Amino acid sequence: MITLKEDSKLNFVCEHCHQPYSKFTLNIAVFLYGAALLGKKDKGYLCFTCPTCMKSLLIKINSLRDLHMSLQLVAMPDGKRIFSELRYYSSIVFSPRKIKEIVKYDVPVWYRFLSDDGKEIFVGSLDVFIAEQNQNLETEYLCSYPHQWRLPIGYLGSVWWFRPENLEAFVAIENKANVKVFPRYYNQPDFFEKIDNFCWEFALGKKQYRETLEQSKVSADQLTDMVNENGLDIEELAKSNPNISIPELVDSLEKDSYRRENPSPPELKLFDILTEDPAPPEFSGSYPDFWKIKFPFRGKSLPYTPADLEKHWFDIPDQIKNQTEMVRMVSEDRKPEFLDYLSVNYIKFINDYVEIVKLKDFSYGAIVNLKLKYLENFLHTIQKGTHANAQYAFYQEGPAWTITFMGETIRGLDGIGFKYIHHLVRNKGQVLSTQDLMPLNKVAPSLIKSPEKTWLSENQKPITGKDKTFHVDDESDYQAYRDFNERIVEIDGLIAKSQDVSGNNLDNLSQVPIEQDLEDLYKEKEAILSQLKVDFGLHGHVKRTKDALDNDRDAIGRAITRAINSMKKYSPKIYEHFKKAIKGPFSNTRSYHPDVDIDWE
Repeated sequence: MITLKEDSKLNFVCEHCHQPYSKFTLNIAVFLYGAALLGKKDKGYLCFTCPTCMKSLLIKINSLRDLHMSLQLVAMPDGKRIFSELRYYSSIVFSPRKIKEIVKYDVPVWYRFLSDDGKEIFVGSLDVFIAEQNQNLETEYLCSYPHQWRLPIGYLGSVWWFRPENLEAFVAIENKANVKVFPRYYNQPDFFEKIDNFCWEFALGKKQYRETLEQSKVSADQLTDMVNENGLDIEELAKSNPNISIPELVDSLEKDSYRRENPSPPELKLFDILTEDPAPPEFSGSYPDFWKIKFPFRGKSLPYTPADLEKHWFDIPDQIKNQTEMVRMVSEDRKPEFLDYLSVNYIKFINDYVEIVKLKDFSYGAIVNLKLKYLENFLHTIQKGTHANAQYAFYQEGPAWTITFMGETIRGLDGIGFKYIHHLVRNKGQVLSTQDLMPLNKVAPSLIKSPEKTWLSENQKPITGKDKTFHVDDESDYQAYRDFNERIVEIDGLIAKSQDVSGNNLDNLSQVPIEQDLEDLYKEKEAILSQLKVDFGLHGHVKRTKDALDNDRDAIGRAITRAINSMKKYSPKIYEHFKKAIKGPFSNTRSYHPDVDIDWE
C-alpha cells in the first residue's frame, strides 16, 4: 500500500516496477484501465492498474472528492485542461458472489436496475437501505460508490462495501488471479453503457429476471399462506414492509419478464457496436490512438508530462490500422450471411464481453480487440458464403487459405506464400515488384489495394536500381535470370501466335481470344530486356552486390515456391496450374498469367 504525503501532489512510485507517477501519469493509467474509489465519508483509497507492470496498486487518499475531480481534468499539450467524465461501472459483475476468489469474505452488496423509474430513485433507495437496515456500513466499511454525483454506467447499479482490513488481501487477489475485485470508475461512459445495455437486453436481463421472478413467486406464496393463516391484511403488510414480494409484484414481474423474452431483434444493434469507433473526442486531436491498444505501455516507461506522451511511439496493431477498411467492407457486403452470422454469434459476443469485464485489465482497448475478432470472423463468413458455389475462388478463412479451381476445393493452406500468390491472382496480368508484395507481411491481404496498372518500361526508375547488384554466389540470382528468359521465350511465342492469327494487324486483335494485347506483350518484353541489361549485363553476368531489397525478393520467391509445391499433395491439377501461371517468382517482374482467362472470386 502507498500512503501519499500531504504535499505529494499525486507524485509517487509504483511499488512493483518503480515507475514514477505524476498527476498526468495517473490520468493516463486511469483513462486506460479505470480506478476504484473506496471511501468512508471523504477519506479512503484509490486502486488502479499500473500500465507498465499491470499490477494493481492501492493508495491511501485524504480527499476522495478532490481526487475524483482531479482525475477528470486531463492536461493537453497546449497547456489547457479538458474534462473527461469518470463514472462508476458495476453492472455486469454486480455481486461479490460472481467472483469465486472472494466468496469467503464479508462483502455486503446492494443493487437496483436502472430503468427509467430506477434512475429517479436509485440514490434515494440506497440511502434508505443504509439508514433503515445497515447503519454499520457507514462506520465499519468502505463504500465502492462513495460520491453519488452521477448515476452508475449501465443497466444495473450495484454498490459494494469492503472492510478496511481486507483491502490488501483483495489487491493481492487481483494481482494473482487477474480478476477485478473492486468495481471501477471509467471514462467514456456512453460507449460502455451502449454495450452494457445490449448485454442486459438480450441475455443477462432474461436470466436475472427469471431468477428474481422464481424467488418472488416462492416468497409471495409463503406470504399468502401466512396472511391466510393469521388473518392479516396483505395491503397493510406491504405498506410497512415495501421489500416483501406480494402477488401483485409477481404479476408485474411476469409481464416484464415476457417483454424481456421478446425484445427487438439483436442483429442490427450488434452490427452498430461492432462497426462503431467512438474515439475519445477530448484526446483524438492531440494524442495518438493509444487507448485502442490493450497494453500500450506494458514493459515501457509511462509519460510523466504531456510532452513525454507526444514523444512515445506506439506499435499500433495491424488489426486496428485496418479497422476502418474492415468496417467499410462488411458494411458494403450485407448478404444473407450477414444476419445469419449476427444471429448465431450475438450470445457468444455477450459471453465474451462478460468474461473481459471481470478482469482488472478491462479497458477500451480490450473491447476493441473483442470487436475486431468478430469483425474479422464476420468478414471471413461473408466471403465464405460468397464463394460457396464458385468454380474459381481464392480466399482466407481464419489463418489458413482456401482455393477452389474448376470446382475442386482445397482448404487449410498455410504460409506467407499464399498471401503473395493471392495478391498476384487479384492483379492478374500485372507485373508486381518486391515493393508491391512486401506490405503483405504485415497487412491482411483482403485490405491491400491493387497497385496502379503499369508496365515496367513506364516506370521512372527500374525496380532494381543501378546502385544494387546481385551476389554471384546466390542461387536465386540464377533462378531470377532463368525466370526472365523463360518469360521472354513465352512472350515471343505469344507474339508469333498473335501475328499469325491477325496478320500483324493490330485492329483485328480484338477478335482473337489471346492472353494479352500484342502491344502489351511488346511492352512487357521491352521491360524485361531492359531489366536484364541493368541487373545482369549483356552476357548474363551478375554485376552487383546483394542488398536488403534483394533479400526480400529472394524471400518472396522462396515463399511462393514453397506454397505452390505444397499444393501438389492435395491437388495435382491446382499445383500444375499455379506452377505454370506464376511467372518469375524470384524476379522483380513476377506476375500471374494463366493460359486461359479465369474469373476468380
